Amino acid sequence: MTGCRLCSSGKIKTIANLEYEGFDYTIVFCKSCDLLQCLEHHHEVSPDYVDLDSLNIDSERIWCQGHHKAFAYKKWDKNFKYLNQTRNHPLRLLDIGCGTGGFLEHAQNGEFELYGFDASKAQSEYARKRFPNVRYARSCSEYLVEHGDRKLQFDVITLWDVIEHIRNPLDYLREMRGVIRPGGLVYISTPNGLAKLWKLKLYKLFSIEIDLRGEFMPWEHVFYYSPRSLEYLLRKSGFKMLKLGAVPCYRRPLSKFEITRRALFFSMKMFPSRAFQVYAWASA
Repeated sequence: MTGCRLCSSGKIKTIANLEYEGFDYTIVFCKSCDLLQCLEHHHEVSPDYVDLDSLNIDSERIWCQGHHKAFAYKKWDKNFKYLNQTRNHPLRLLDIGCGTGGFLEHAQNGEFELYGFDASKAQSEYARKRFPNVRYARSCSEYLVEHGDRKLQFDVITLWDVIEHIRNPLDYLREMRGVIRPGGLVYISTPNGLAKLWKLKLYKLFSIEIDLRGEFMPWEHVFYYSPRSLEYLLRKSGFKMLKLGAVPCYRRPLSKFEITRRALFFSMKMFPSRAFQVYAWASA
Protein backbone atom coordinates (compact mmCIF):
# COMPACT_ATOMS: atom_id res chain seq x y z
CA MET A 1 0.00 0.00 0.00
CA THR A 2 1.35 3.44 -0.92
CA GLY A 3 1.25 6.48 1.33
CA CYS A 4 -0.96 9.56 1.39
CA ARG A 5 -1.03 11.38 -1.94
CA LEU A 6 -0.99 14.77 -0.18
CA CYS A 7 1.36 14.57 2.81
CA SER A 8 3.15 11.28 1.89
CA SER A 9 2.47 9.83 5.34
CA GLY A 10 2.24 6.06 5.67
CA LYS A 11 -0.35 6.41 8.44
CA ILE A 12 -3.33 5.46 6.31
CA LYS A 13 -6.32 3.28 7.09
CA THR A 14 -8.29 1.40 4.44
CA ILE A 15 -11.97 2.36 4.43
CA ALA A 16 -13.23 0.42 1.41
CA ASN A 17 -12.18 -1.61 -1.61
CA LEU A 18 -14.44 -1.01 -4.61
CA GLU A 19 -14.77 -2.12 -8.21
CA TYR A 20 -16.42 -0.11 -10.95
CA GLU A 21 -16.45 -0.73 -14.70
CA GLY A 22 -13.46 -3.07 -14.47
CA PHE A 23 -11.32 -0.79 -12.30
CA ASP A 24 -10.35 -1.39 -8.66
CA TYR A 25 -10.39 1.46 -6.17
CA THR A 26 -8.94 1.62 -2.65
CA ILE A 27 -10.43 4.29 -0.38
CA VAL A 28 -8.16 5.22 2.53
CA PHE A 29 -8.04 7.80 5.31
CA CYS A 30 -4.78 9.53 6.24
CA LYS A 31 -4.41 9.88 10.00
CA SER A 32 -1.70 12.52 9.59
CA CYS A 33 -3.60 15.12 7.51
CA ASP A 34 -7.24 13.91 7.77
CA LEU A 35 -7.58 13.36 4.03
CA LEU A 36 -10.01 10.77 2.66
CA GLN A 37 -8.72 9.69 -0.73
CA CYS A 38 -8.60 7.11 -3.48
CA LEU A 39 -5.16 5.61 -4.06
CA GLU A 40 -5.76 4.65 -7.69
CA HIS A 41 -6.23 7.31 -10.36
CA HIS A 42 -7.34 5.42 -13.46
CA HIS A 43 -8.45 8.55 -15.34
CA GLU A 44 -6.63 11.84 -15.92
CA VAL A 45 -9.87 13.76 -15.40
CA SER A 46 -13.30 12.85 -14.05
CA PRO A 47 -14.76 10.74 -16.90
CA ASP A 48 -18.48 11.22 -16.24
CA TYR A 49 -17.99 14.97 -16.05
CA VAL A 50 -15.91 15.56 -19.15
CA ASP A 51 -18.12 13.23 -21.23
CA LEU A 52 -21.17 15.46 -20.81
CA ASP A 53 -22.73 16.64 -24.06
CA SER A 54 -25.20 19.39 -24.97
CA LEU A 55 -28.16 17.12 -24.15
CA ASN A 56 -26.97 16.99 -20.53
CA ILE A 57 -27.21 20.78 -20.19
CA ASP A 58 -30.81 20.75 -19.03
CA SER A 59 -32.78 22.91 -16.60
CA GLU A 60 -31.91 20.68 -13.64
CA ARG A 61 -28.16 20.97 -14.20
CA ILE A 62 -28.43 24.74 -14.65
CA TRP A 63 -30.48 24.98 -11.45
CA CYS A 64 -27.96 22.84 -9.55
CA GLN A 65 -25.15 25.24 -10.42
CA GLY A 66 -27.18 28.37 -9.76
CA HIS A 67 -30.22 28.72 -7.51
CA HIS A 68 -29.37 25.44 -5.73
CA LYS A 69 -26.28 27.14 -4.26
CA ALA A 70 -27.84 30.57 -3.65
CA PHE A 71 -27.35 30.59 0.14
CA ALA A 72 -23.72 29.50 -0.23
CA TYR A 73 -23.18 32.29 -2.76
CA LYS A 74 -24.64 34.84 -0.31
CA LYS A 75 -22.27 33.58 2.38
CA TRP A 76 -19.44 34.04 -0.11
CA ASP A 77 -20.51 37.66 -0.67
CA LYS A 78 -20.42 38.36 3.05
CA ASN A 79 -16.97 36.83 3.52
CA PHE A 80 -15.58 38.55 0.45
CA LYS A 81 -16.68 42.00 1.63
CA TYR A 82 -15.01 41.33 4.97
CA LEU A 83 -11.73 39.92 3.57
CA ASN A 84 -11.21 42.03 0.45
CA GLN A 85 -8.70 44.82 0.95
CA THR A 86 -8.58 45.92 -2.70
CA ARG A 87 -10.47 49.09 -3.50
CA ASN A 88 -9.86 49.14 -7.25
CA HIS A 89 -12.83 48.04 -9.37
CA PRO A 90 -13.67 46.05 -11.30
CA LEU A 91 -11.67 43.15 -9.91
CA ARG A 92 -10.72 40.26 -12.16
CA LEU A 93 -12.44 37.09 -10.96
CA LEU A 94 -11.55 33.66 -12.36
CA ASP A 95 -14.03 30.86 -11.63
CA ILE A 96 -12.24 27.54 -12.11
CA GLY A 97 -14.68 24.77 -13.02
CA CYS A 98 -17.31 27.37 -13.85
CA GLY A 99 -19.73 24.78 -15.28
CA THR A 100 -22.75 26.39 -16.89
CA GLY A 101 -21.86 29.74 -15.30
CA GLY A 102 -24.00 29.66 -12.15
CA PHE A 103 -21.55 31.52 -9.92
CA LEU A 104 -20.52 33.90 -12.69
CA GLU A 105 -24.17 34.83 -13.07
CA HIS A 106 -24.37 35.53 -9.34
CA ALA A 107 -21.19 37.65 -9.47
CA GLN A 108 -22.17 39.87 -12.42
CA ASN A 109 -22.89 42.96 -10.35
CA GLY A 110 -20.29 45.34 -11.81
CA GLU A 111 -17.75 44.65 -9.05
CA PHE A 112 -15.97 42.01 -11.12
CA GLU A 113 -14.55 41.48 -14.57
CA LEU A 114 -15.56 37.85 -15.08
CA TYR A 115 -13.44 34.97 -16.38
CA GLY A 116 -13.81 31.21 -16.15
CA PHE A 117 -12.98 27.82 -17.56
CA ASP A 118 -14.29 24.28 -17.31
CA ALA A 119 -13.09 20.77 -18.20
CA SER A 120 -16.50 19.99 -19.69
CA LYS A 121 -16.63 21.29 -23.26
CA ALA A 122 -20.43 21.23 -23.32
CA GLN A 123 -20.73 23.28 -20.14
CA SER A 124 -18.02 25.77 -21.04
CA GLU A 125 -19.66 26.39 -24.42
CA TYR A 126 -22.99 26.99 -22.72
CA ALA A 127 -21.45 29.44 -20.22
CA ARG A 128 -19.50 31.28 -22.93
CA LYS A 129 -22.76 32.33 -24.60
CA ARG A 130 -23.29 34.70 -21.65
CA PHE A 131 -19.72 35.21 -20.46
CA PRO A 132 -17.28 35.77 -23.35
CA ASN A 133 -14.16 35.19 -21.23
CA VAL A 134 -15.11 31.55 -20.49
CA ARG A 135 -13.04 28.85 -22.21
CA TYR A 136 -12.83 25.09 -22.40
CA ALA A 137 -9.67 24.21 -20.43
CA ARG A 138 -8.40 21.93 -17.66
CA SER A 139 -5.80 24.16 -16.00
CA CYS A 140 -4.83 27.79 -15.61
CA SER A 141 -2.04 27.49 -18.17
CA GLU A 142 -4.42 25.93 -20.71
CA TYR A 143 -6.91 28.69 -20.02
CA LEU A 144 -4.42 31.49 -20.66
CA VAL A 145 -3.46 29.90 -23.97
CA GLU A 146 -7.10 29.49 -25.01
CA HIS A 147 -7.96 33.01 -23.89
CA GLY A 148 -5.08 34.50 -25.85
CA ASP A 149 -3.56 36.63 -23.07
CA ARG A 150 -0.83 34.70 -21.25
CA LYS A 151 -0.10 37.63 -18.93
CA LEU A 152 -3.52 37.72 -17.28
CA GLN A 153 -3.46 38.11 -13.51
CA PHE A 154 -6.51 37.77 -11.29
CA ASP A 155 -7.62 39.40 -8.06
CA VAL A 156 -9.95 36.59 -7.01
CA ILE A 157 -10.03 32.88 -7.89
CA THR A 158 -12.89 30.57 -6.93
CA LEU A 159 -13.22 26.78 -7.03
CA TRP A 160 -16.75 25.60 -6.27
CA ASP A 161 -16.89 21.81 -5.91
CA VAL A 162 -13.76 21.39 -8.03
CA ILE A 163 -10.75 20.52 -5.87
CA GLU A 164 -12.11 17.04 -5.04
CA HIS A 165 -11.77 16.19 -8.75
CA ILE A 166 -8.16 17.36 -9.14
CA ARG A 167 -5.67 14.48 -9.38
CA ASN A 168 -2.52 16.53 -8.68
CA PRO A 169 -3.72 19.23 -6.22
CA LEU A 170 -0.31 20.53 -5.13
CA ASP A 171 0.91 21.10 -8.68
CA TYR A 172 -2.48 22.50 -9.67
CA LEU A 173 -2.57 25.10 -6.88
CA ARG A 174 1.07 26.05 -7.35
CA GLU A 175 0.36 26.76 -11.02
CA MET A 176 -2.77 28.66 -10.00
CA ARG A 177 -0.70 30.82 -7.66
CA GLY A 178 1.21 32.04 -10.70
CA VAL A 179 -1.88 33.69 -12.19
CA ILE A 180 -3.09 35.53 -9.08
CA ARG A 181 -1.75 38.90 -8.09
CA PRO A 182 0.12 39.25 -4.75
CA GLY A 183 -2.48 39.54 -2.01
CA GLY A 184 -5.22 38.16 -4.24
CA LEU A 185 -7.92 35.96 -2.72
CA VAL A 186 -8.65 32.27 -3.30
CA TYR A 187 -11.87 30.53 -2.29
CA ILE A 188 -12.40 26.75 -2.24
CA SER A 189 -15.64 24.91 -1.43
CA THR A 190 -15.60 21.11 -1.21
CA PRO A 191 -17.31 18.11 0.46
CA ASN A 192 -15.89 17.25 3.89
CA GLY A 193 -14.22 13.84 4.15
CA LEU A 194 -14.70 13.69 7.93
CA ALA A 195 -18.45 13.99 7.41
CA LYS A 196 -18.26 10.99 5.07
CA LEU A 197 -16.64 8.96 7.82
CA TRP A 198 -19.21 9.74 10.51
CA LYS A 199 -22.02 9.07 8.02
CA LEU A 200 -20.55 5.60 7.43
CA LYS A 201 -20.50 5.00 11.20
CA LEU A 202 -24.18 5.94 11.40
CA TYR A 203 -25.05 3.63 8.51
CA LYS A 204 -23.26 0.78 10.29
CA LEU A 205 -24.86 1.59 13.64
CA PHE A 206 -28.37 1.46 12.18
CA SER A 207 -27.57 -1.44 9.82
CA ILE A 208 -28.35 0.65 6.73
CA GLU A 209 -27.21 -0.94 3.47
CA ILE A 210 -25.62 1.51 1.01
CA ASP A 211 -23.70 1.32 -2.27
CA LEU A 212 -20.24 2.62 -1.37
CA ARG A 213 -19.54 3.30 -5.04
CA GLY A 214 -22.31 5.90 -5.03
CA GLU A 215 -21.13 7.30 -1.70
CA PHE A 216 -17.51 7.84 -2.80
CA MET A 217 -17.58 7.91 -6.65
CA PRO A 218 -13.76 7.47 -6.69
CA TRP A 219 -13.56 7.72 -10.49
CA GLU A 220 -14.86 11.31 -10.08
CA HIS A 221 -14.01 12.45 -6.53
CA VAL A 222 -10.44 11.37 -5.87
CA PHE A 223 -10.01 13.41 -2.66
CA TYR A 224 -12.36 14.37 0.16
CA TYR A 225 -10.72 17.12 2.20
CA SER A 226 -11.19 18.01 5.84
CA PRO A 227 -10.55 21.51 7.19
CA ARG A 228 -7.13 20.28 8.30
CA SER A 229 -6.10 18.75 4.96
CA LEU A 230 -7.50 21.72 3.03
CA GLU A 231 -5.40 24.09 5.11
CA TYR A 232 -2.37 21.83 4.63
CA LEU A 233 -2.87 21.86 0.86
CA LEU A 234 -3.16 25.65 0.66
CA ARG A 235 -0.18 26.35 2.89
CA LYS A 236 2.05 23.85 1.09
CA SER A 237 1.02 25.44 -2.22
CA GLY A 238 2.28 28.83 -0.99
CA PHE A 239 -0.97 30.46 0.15
CA LYS A 240 -1.73 32.15 3.46
CA MET A 241 -4.81 30.82 5.25
CA LEU A 242 -7.43 33.42 6.15
CA LYS A 243 -10.63 31.61 7.09
CA LEU A 244 -12.17 28.13 7.32
CA GLY A 245 -15.85 27.36 7.80
CA ALA A 246 -18.95 25.36 6.97
CA VAL A 247 -20.70 25.96 3.63
CA PRO A 248 -24.44 26.72 3.90
CA CYS A 249 -26.76 24.00 2.68
CA TYR A 250 -27.26 23.63 -1.07
CA ARG A 251 -31.04 23.66 -0.90
CA ARG A 252 -33.37 21.22 -2.66
CA PRO A 253 -37.19 21.20 -2.99
CA LEU A 254 -38.91 20.78 0.37
CA SER A 255 -39.67 17.29 1.67
CA LYS A 256 -39.42 15.53 5.04
CA PHE A 257 -35.92 14.39 4.14
CA GLU A 258 -34.94 17.90 3.00
CA ILE A 259 -36.17 19.47 6.26
CA THR A 260 -33.99 17.01 8.20
CA ARG A 261 -31.07 17.65 5.86
CA ARG A 262 -31.29 21.44 6.28
CA ALA A 263 -31.49 21.06 10.05
CA LEU A 264 -28.33 18.93 10.05
CA PHE A 265 -26.46 21.48 7.93
CA PHE A 266 -27.57 24.28 10.27
CA SER A 267 -26.55 22.38 13.42
CA MET A 268 -23.09 21.69 11.99
CA LYS A 269 -22.23 25.21 10.89
CA MET A 270 -20.40 25.92 14.16
CA PHE A 271 -18.34 22.73 13.79
CA PRO A 272 -16.57 22.73 10.39
CA SER A 273 -14.76 19.49 11.19
CA ARG A 274 -18.13 17.72 11.08
CA ALA A 275 -19.88 19.85 8.44
CA PHE A 276 -20.98 18.20 5.20
CA GLN A 277 -19.31 20.89 3.07
CA VAL A 278 -16.40 23.12 4.04
CA TYR A 279 -14.82 26.26 2.60
CA ALA A 280 -11.45 27.93 2.82
CA TRP A 281 -10.30 31.46 2.06
CA ALA A 282 -6.62 32.12 1.43
CA SER A 283 -4.42 34.86 0.01
CA ALA A 284 -1.47 34.75 -2.36
